Amino acid sequence: MQYLAMLSLKAMTSLGHPSLHIVSLSSSFEREVPMFSWHRRYSQYVEMADGVNLHLRRWAHPHDQQLSQAVVFLHGFGEGGFVWDNVVSCIADQIECIALDFRGHGDSDRDHNGKYDVEVYTNDFISVVNKLGIRRLLIVGHSMGADVAIRASAELRSRLAGLVIVDYGPDVSEEGRKRVWEDFENSLQSYESAAQYQVYLESTRILSSPKLLAQFALQATRKGDDNYFYLKADPALVNGIKKKDPQELWALLEKIECPTLLIRGTGSAVLSQATARRMVACISRCVFQQVDIAGHAVMLDNPEGFANIVTPFLRATARNF
Repeated sequence: MQYLAMLSLKAMTSLGHPSLHIVSLSSSFEREVPMFSWHRRYSQYVEMADGVNLHLRRWAHPHDQQLSQAVVFLHGFGEGGFVWDNVVSCIADQIECIALDFRGHGDSDRDHNGKYDVEVYTNDFISVVNKLGIRRLLIVGHSMGADVAIRASAELRSRLAGLVIVDYGPDVSEEGRKRVWEDFENSLQSYESAAQYQVYLESTRILSSPKLLAQFALQATRKGDDNYFYLKADPALVNGIKKKDPQELWALLEKIECPTLLIRGTGSAVLSQATARRMVACISRCVFQQVDIAGHAVMLDNPEGFANIVTPFLRATARNF
């Protein structure tokens, strides 16, 4: 069905259909883009060297196979690129945006051997940037996605215009890290509907609005052959990603030269104030901002507060591309 839909999409775009709204079939909630905007959200898959296909949510002109510049959004553990939808809506009118689903997450393929590691994610991300031909980019990374962004910054230094690190650092709270892990493991169950998964989310993400969690639940699950709903994320993730030596990231932070915005939720159980302050002192051009009424999942807990901080930074930095 996805293949047939893409054929229909290509047919309509070749005719210059003036009101075409390109969507991913995996998405149930769409934000209408004005007809005069060249940017549309659609799905794209990029194949890695080992045959794993990674899913991208792209906000760009549908005829553009390669991008010279873009903002790339990287999600956290167990989630997917869909967590950025509300944020992207604030910037997509100005610059192409991409939200990547890491392997084993969202609509990307699962790893053939069920092995997941931050180095693999970093290599995947760099491969996607290269395959899309992005010569200049901004990276926004949350949690595990921020880890990947920091690690990739060394190889992408000459192309990196700016970096946003969301609620993550080299020294994360072990208690907070364990809670994220346990929440994911506890969510690996069958649900009678996406709405039932939403109920579970509301019990663990008490700061997020029900409307936002309804969108999250619809996009994070798929219906199985038994008519029950399951997370798209690979259950094997619980056996993957190992804790790394924090000194690796501290060393990489010292080498970051681009403008950097560090964001923390005031109620975060993952990134401490002390670690955040040390990061600011470590990165040469870093601004530190906190979002009130937000925990670790900053952009979901307080999307408006998060957007008010990150959007001006992205717009200002994008103007210097």
